Amino acid sequence: MGKLVLIEDKSNQGGGTVLFSNKESGWIRPTGVFVPDAGFTDSHEVVTVLLWFHGHFVKNVPYLFYKEATKILQAVTESKKDVILVAPELGWFQDKSNTTYNASALGGGKKTELYLDQVLGALSDWYVRTFIAGEIDEMGGPPPKFQIANLYIAGHSGGGNGIISSVAALGGYKDRLRQCWGFDCLYGDGQSWYEWAKAQKGVPLYFYFGQGTKPAFNGDVLGFWKRVYGTPKSPIPASGRMRSVFLAPALPGTELDMVAFQSAEDILAKARPGNRYEEVRRKVDPLLDNPTKYWSTIIDEGLKDHYPVVADLLGPRIKQSLP
Repeated sequence: MGKLVLIEDKSNQGGGTVLFSNKESGWIRPTGVFVPDAGFTDSHEVVTVLLWFHGHFVKNVPYLFYKEATKILQAVTESKKDVILVAPELGWFQDKSNTTYNASALGGGKKTELYLDQVLGALSDWYVRTFIAGEIDEMGGPPPKFQIANLYIAGHSGGGNGIISSVAALGGYKDRLRQCWGFDCLYGDGQSWYEWAKAQKGVPLYFYFGQGTKPAFNGDVLGFWKRVYGTPKSPIPASGRMRSVFLAPALPGTELDMVAFQSAEDILAKARPGNRYEEVRRKVDPLLDNPTKYWSTIIDEGLKDHYPVVADLLGPRIKQSLP
Protein backbone atom coordinates (compact mmCIF):
# COMPACT_ATOMS: atom_id res chain seq x y z
CA MET A 1 0.00 0.00 0.00
CA GLY A 2 1.38 3.38 -1.02
CA LYS A 3 1.33 6.67 0.83
CA LEU A 4 -2.01 8.37 1.42
CA VAL A 5 -1.81 11.83 -0.12
CA LEU A 6 -4.13 14.80 -0.54
CA ILE A 7 -3.59 16.50 -3.90
CA GLU A 8 -4.57 20.09 -4.64
CA ASP A 9 -7.14 20.53 -7.39
CA LYS A 10 -5.71 23.32 -9.53
CA SER A 11 -8.98 23.62 -11.46
CA ASN A 12 -10.72 25.15 -8.44
CA GLN A 13 -11.97 28.55 -9.57
CA GLY A 14 -13.20 29.72 -6.17
CA GLY A 15 -11.33 30.84 -3.10
CA GLY A 16 -9.56 28.56 -0.68
CA THR A 17 -7.91 25.24 -1.50
CA VAL A 18 -9.60 22.04 -2.64
CA LEU A 19 -7.80 18.76 -2.01
CA PHE A 20 -8.74 15.27 -3.20
CA SER A 21 -7.39 11.94 -1.99
CA ASN A 22 -5.03 10.09 -4.31
CA LYS A 23 -5.93 6.71 -5.78
CA GLU A 24 -4.21 4.56 -3.17
CA SER A 25 -6.43 1.74 -1.95
CA GLY A 26 -5.61 2.39 1.70
CA TRP A 27 -8.08 5.24 2.02
CA ILE A 28 -11.13 4.17 4.02
CA ARG A 29 -13.17 6.36 1.68
CA PRO A 30 -12.23 8.58 -1.26
CA THR A 31 -12.18 12.05 0.22
CA GLY A 32 -12.44 15.73 -0.51
CA VAL A 33 -11.09 18.43 1.79
CA PHE A 34 -11.77 22.14 1.51
CA VAL A 35 -9.47 24.58 3.29
CA PRO A 36 -10.92 28.10 3.08
CA ASP A 37 -8.60 31.05 3.35
CA ALA A 38 -9.58 31.29 7.03
CA GLY A 39 -9.26 27.55 7.59
CA PHE A 40 -6.20 27.34 9.84
CA THR A 41 -5.78 28.64 13.34
CA ASP A 42 -2.71 30.72 14.12
CA SER A 43 -0.88 27.75 15.63
CA HIS A 44 -1.38 25.59 12.51
CA GLU A 45 -1.50 22.61 14.87
CA VAL A 46 -5.10 22.37 16.08
CA VAL A 47 -8.00 22.63 13.66
CA THR A 48 -11.78 22.72 13.62
CA VAL A 49 -13.29 20.11 11.31
CA LEU A 50 -16.73 19.93 9.73
CA LEU A 51 -17.35 16.32 8.68
CA TRP A 52 -20.00 16.29 5.93
CA PHE A 53 -22.18 13.36 4.79
CA HIS A 54 -23.78 13.90 1.39
CA GLY A 55 -27.03 12.53 0.01
CA HIS A 56 -27.89 9.84 -2.54
CA PHE A 57 -27.43 11.66 -5.82
CA VAL A 58 -23.76 12.62 -5.64
CA LYS A 59 -21.60 11.01 -8.32
CA ASN A 60 -18.33 11.79 -6.54
CA VAL A 61 -16.75 14.42 -4.30
CA PRO A 62 -15.83 16.78 -7.16
CA TYR A 63 -19.52 16.80 -8.09
CA LEU A 64 -20.42 17.55 -4.46
CA PHE A 65 -17.95 20.43 -4.26
CA TYR A 66 -18.50 22.03 -7.65
CA LYS A 67 -21.91 21.07 -9.03
CA GLU A 68 -24.42 20.01 -6.37
CA ALA A 69 -27.03 22.66 -5.60
CA THR A 70 -26.19 22.51 -1.88
CA LYS A 71 -23.23 24.86 -2.58
CA ILE A 72 -21.37 23.77 0.53
CA LEU A 73 -18.02 25.35 -0.43
CA GLN A 74 -19.70 28.71 -0.82
CA ALA A 75 -21.32 28.35 2.61
CA VAL A 76 -18.01 27.54 4.28
CA THR A 77 -16.21 30.38 2.51
CA GLU A 78 -18.84 32.99 3.30
CA SER A 79 -18.94 32.01 6.98
CA LYS A 80 -15.35 33.32 7.32
CA LYS A 81 -14.74 30.85 10.13
CA ASP A 82 -11.64 28.79 10.92
CA VAL A 83 -13.06 25.46 9.79
CA ILE A 84 -11.88 22.72 7.45
CA LEU A 85 -14.51 20.79 5.50
CA VAL A 86 -13.95 17.03 5.19
CA ALA A 87 -16.28 15.05 2.91
CA PRO A 88 -16.03 11.28 2.46
CA GLU A 89 -17.43 9.88 -0.78
CA LEU A 90 -20.37 7.63 0.13
CA GLY A 91 -21.29 6.21 -3.27
CA TRP A 92 -23.88 7.14 -5.86
CA PHE A 93 -27.55 6.21 -6.04
CA GLN A 94 -28.34 6.17 -9.76
CA ASP A 95 -31.52 4.13 -9.36
CA LYS A 96 -32.80 1.26 -7.22
CA SER A 97 -31.03 -1.35 -9.33
CA ASN A 98 -27.79 0.59 -9.71
CA THR A 99 -26.45 2.07 -6.49
CA THR A 100 -23.26 2.07 -4.44
CA TYR A 101 -24.55 4.57 -1.89
CA ASN A 102 -23.84 3.78 1.76
CA ALA A 103 -24.39 6.64 4.20
CA SER A 104 -23.03 4.46 7.02
CA ALA A 105 -19.69 3.87 5.31
CA LEU A 106 -17.77 5.22 8.32
CA GLY A 107 -19.80 3.27 10.87
CA GLY A 108 -18.75 0.36 13.03
CA GLY A 109 -16.06 0.08 15.69
CA LYS A 110 -13.77 3.13 15.57
CA LYS A 111 -13.94 3.53 11.80
CA THR A 112 -14.65 7.27 11.86
CA GLU A 113 -11.70 7.81 14.21
CA LEU A 114 -9.42 5.87 11.87
CA TYR A 115 -10.73 7.80 8.88
CA LEU A 116 -10.14 11.17 10.54
CA ASP A 117 -6.62 10.05 11.47
CA GLN A 118 -5.98 9.32 7.78
CA VAL A 119 -7.26 12.73 6.74
CA LEU A 120 -5.30 14.61 9.41
CA GLY A 121 -2.10 12.78 8.52
CA ALA A 122 -2.45 13.55 4.82
CA LEU A 123 -3.50 17.13 5.54
CA SER A 124 -0.43 17.64 7.73
CA ASP A 125 1.82 16.28 4.99
CA TRP A 126 0.20 18.59 2.44
CA TYR A 127 0.74 21.59 4.71
CA VAL A 128 4.41 20.74 5.26
CA ARG A 129 5.27 20.23 1.60
CA THR A 130 3.24 23.25 0.47
CA PHE A 131 4.19 25.87 3.04
CA ILE A 132 7.22 24.96 5.14
CA ALA A 133 9.22 22.32 3.24
CA GLY A 134 12.29 24.56 3.15
CA GLU A 135 12.17 25.27 6.88
CA ILE A 136 12.12 21.72 8.26
CA ASP A 137 15.83 21.63 9.14
CA GLU A 138 15.65 24.96 10.93
CA MET A 139 12.61 23.70 12.85
CA GLY A 140 14.44 20.56 13.94
CA GLY A 141 12.05 18.32 12.03
CA PRO A 142 8.47 18.36 10.78
CA PRO A 143 5.77 19.75 13.08
CA PRO A 144 3.31 17.44 14.83
CA LYS A 145 0.33 16.11 12.90
CA PHE A 146 -2.72 18.34 13.03
CA GLN A 147 -5.05 17.65 15.94
CA ILE A 148 -8.81 18.21 16.06
CA ALA A 149 -9.84 20.76 18.66
CA ASN A 150 -13.50 20.96 17.65
CA LEU A 151 -15.53 18.54 15.54
CA TYR A 152 -18.89 19.24 13.94
CA ILE A 153 -20.75 16.49 12.07
CA ALA A 154 -23.40 17.36 9.51
CA GLY A 155 -25.38 15.70 6.76
CA HIS A 156 -27.95 16.29 4.06
CA SER A 157 -30.73 13.99 2.89
CA GLY A 158 -29.67 10.34 3.23
CA GLY A 159 -26.51 11.60 4.91
CA GLY A 160 -28.50 11.78 8.14
CA ASN A 161 -27.73 8.10 8.64
CA GLY A 162 -24.08 9.00 8.24
CA ILE A 163 -24.36 11.33 11.22
CA ILE A 164 -25.80 8.54 13.36
CA SER A 165 -23.26 5.88 12.37
CA SER A 166 -20.21 8.15 12.54
CA VAL A 167 -21.02 9.51 16.01
CA ALA A 168 -21.03 5.92 17.26
CA ALA A 169 -17.62 5.27 15.67
CA LEU A 170 -15.71 8.36 16.82
CA GLY A 171 -13.53 6.52 19.30
CA GLY A 172 -11.06 8.96 20.81
CA TYR A 173 -12.64 11.90 19.02
CA LYS A 174 -15.94 11.59 20.87
CA ASP A 175 -14.94 14.26 23.38
CA ARG A 176 -14.15 16.67 20.52
CA LEU A 177 -17.69 16.50 19.13
CA ARG A 178 -19.35 19.87 19.66
CA GLN A 179 -22.59 19.66 17.64
CA CYS A 180 -24.44 17.74 14.93
CA TRP A 181 -26.44 19.40 12.14
CA GLY A 182 -29.04 17.72 9.95
CA PHE A 183 -30.42 19.29 6.77
CA ASP A 184 -33.66 17.75 5.47
CA CYS A 185 -32.52 14.32 6.64
CA LEU A 186 -35.22 13.05 9.02
CA TYR A 187 -36.22 9.91 7.14
CA GLY A 188 -37.60 6.79 8.74
CA ASP A 189 -39.21 6.59 12.16
CA GLY A 190 -39.33 9.77 14.24
CA GLN A 191 -39.22 7.67 17.41
CA SER A 192 -35.84 6.27 16.34
CA TRP A 193 -34.46 9.76 15.82
CA TYR A 194 -35.77 10.75 19.24
CA GLU A 195 -34.11 7.77 20.94
CA TRP A 196 -30.83 8.55 19.18
CA ALA A 197 -31.04 12.21 20.20
CA LYS A 198 -31.60 11.26 23.85
CA ALA A 199 -28.55 9.00 23.75
CA GLN A 200 -26.27 11.91 22.78
CA LYS A 201 -26.36 13.18 26.37
CA GLY A 202 -26.67 16.88 25.77
CA VAL A 203 -24.66 17.35 22.56
CA PRO A 204 -26.51 20.14 20.72
CA LEU A 205 -28.39 18.78 17.69
CA TYR A 206 -29.74 21.14 15.04
CA PHE A 207 -32.22 19.95 12.41
CA TYR A 208 -33.79 21.87 9.55
CA PHE A 209 -36.49 20.27 7.44
CA GLY A 210 -37.79 21.09 3.98
CA GLN A 211 -39.94 19.53 1.31
CA GLY A 212 -37.59 16.57 0.85
CA THR A 213 -38.69 14.90 4.09
CA LYS A 214 -42.45 15.13 3.72
CA PRO A 215 -44.33 11.87 4.45
CA ALA A 216 -44.60 10.95 0.76
CA PHE A 217 -40.79 10.64 0.73
CA ASN A 218 -40.68 8.51 3.91
CA GLY A 219 -39.92 11.43 6.19
CA ASP A 220 -41.24 11.49 9.74
CA VAL A 221 -40.44 15.03 10.80
CA LEU A 222 -43.65 15.43 12.77
CA GLY A 223 -43.09 12.12 14.54
CA PHE A 224 -39.81 13.54 15.82
CA TRP A 225 -41.36 16.95 16.56
CA LYS A 226 -44.14 15.42 18.69
CA ARG A 227 -41.60 13.64 20.90
CA VAL A 228 -39.36 16.67 21.27
CA TYR A 229 -41.90 19.51 21.61
CA GLY A 230 -45.36 17.95 21.76
CA THR A 231 -48.44 19.15 19.85
CA PRO A 232 -51.53 21.20 20.71
CA LYS A 233 -53.44 18.00 21.57
CA SER A 234 -50.50 16.30 23.30
CA PRO A 235 -48.36 19.07 24.79
CA ILE A 236 -45.06 18.48 26.54
CA PRO A 237 -44.37 21.02 29.31
CA ALA A 238 -41.32 23.17 28.67
CA SER A 239 -39.62 21.63 31.71
CA GLY A 240 -39.92 18.16 30.16
CA ARG A 241 -38.52 18.94 26.72
CA MET A 242 -35.09 18.04 25.41
CA ARG A 243 -33.01 21.19 25.72
CA SER A 244 -30.30 19.95 23.35
CA VAL A 245 -32.53 19.43 20.28
CA PHE A 246 -33.31 22.33 17.96
CA LEU A 247 -35.78 21.60 15.16
CA ALA A 248 -37.15 24.12 12.67
CA PRO A 249 -38.88 24.27 9.29
CA ALA A 250 -36.75 25.82 6.55
CA LEU A 251 -38.68 29.03 5.96
CA PRO A 252 -37.60 32.62 5.37
CA GLY A 253 -36.23 33.75 8.74
CA THR A 254 -34.90 30.35 9.79
CA GLU A 255 -31.38 31.73 9.29
CA LEU A 256 -31.41 33.28 12.79
CA ASP A 257 -31.53 30.97 15.81
CA MET A 258 -33.43 33.50 17.92
CA VAL A 259 -36.21 33.37 15.31
CA ALA A 260 -36.07 29.74 14.15
CA PHE A 261 -36.14 27.91 17.46
CA GLN A 262 -38.94 29.71 19.25
CA SER A 263 -41.53 27.46 20.83
CA ALA A 264 -45.05 27.28 19.45
CA GLU A 265 -46.33 28.74 22.71
CA ASP A 266 -44.00 31.74 22.55
CA ILE A 267 -44.98 32.53 18.97
CA LEU A 268 -48.71 32.18 19.61
CA ALA A 269 -48.46 34.31 22.76
CA LYS A 270 -47.28 37.35 20.80
CA ALA A 271 -49.86 39.98 19.99
CA ARG A 272 -48.83 39.82 16.33
CA PRO A 273 -46.12 38.07 14.31
CA GLY A 274 -42.89 40.00 14.06
CA ASN A 275 -41.73 38.51 10.77
CA ARG A 276 -42.68 36.12 7.98
CA TYR A 277 -41.34 33.08 9.85
CA GLU A 278 -43.55 33.75 12.87
CA GLU A 279 -46.51 34.40 10.57
CA VAL A 280 -46.17 30.95 8.98
CA ARG A 281 -45.54 29.18 12.29
CA ARG A 282 -48.74 30.71 13.71
CA LYS A 283 -50.62 29.13 10.80
CA VAL A 284 -49.04 25.69 10.82
CA ASP A 285 -48.24 24.91 14.47
CA PRO A 286 -51.93 24.41 15.35
CA LEU A 287 -52.02 21.79 12.55
CA LEU A 288 -49.32 19.54 14.02
CA ASP A 289 -51.92 16.89 14.91
CA ASN A 290 -53.11 16.83 11.28
CA PRO A 291 -50.04 15.90 9.17
CA THR A 292 -51.82 16.10 5.81
CA LYS A 293 -53.08 19.62 6.46
CA TYR A 294 -49.80 20.66 8.08
CA TRP A 295 -47.67 19.67 5.10
CA SER A 296 -49.95 21.09 2.42
CA THR A 297 -50.14 24.39 4.29
CA ILE A 298 -46.46 24.81 5.10
CA ILE A 299 -45.45 23.98 1.51
CA ASP A 300 -47.94 26.54 0.20
CA GLU A 301 -46.46 29.06 2.64
CA GLY A 302 -42.93 28.71 1.26
CA LEU A 303 -41.17 25.74 2.88
CA LYS A 304 -37.82 25.41 1.12
CA ASP A 305 -37.07 22.61 -1.31
CA HIS A 306 -34.52 19.89 -0.62
CA TYR A 307 -31.29 21.54 -1.77
CA PRO A 308 -31.93 25.16 -0.71
CA VAL A 309 -32.25 23.87 2.87
CA VAL A 310 -28.47 23.45 2.77
CA ALA A 311 -27.60 26.27 0.37
CA ASP A 312 -29.46 28.83 2.48
CA LEU A 313 -28.87 27.54 6.01
CA LEU A 314 -25.44 25.88 6.25
CA GLY A 315 -23.61 29.21 6.22
CA PRO A 316 -25.74 30.75 8.98
CA ARG A 317 -25.38 27.56 11.02
CA ILE A 318 -21.59 27.72 10.80
CA LYS A 319 -21.56 31.41 11.74
CA GLN A 320 -23.74 30.91 14.81
CA SER A 321 -22.19 27.70 16.08
CA LEU A 322 -18.46 28.29 15.64
CA PRO A 323 -16.60 30.78 17.81
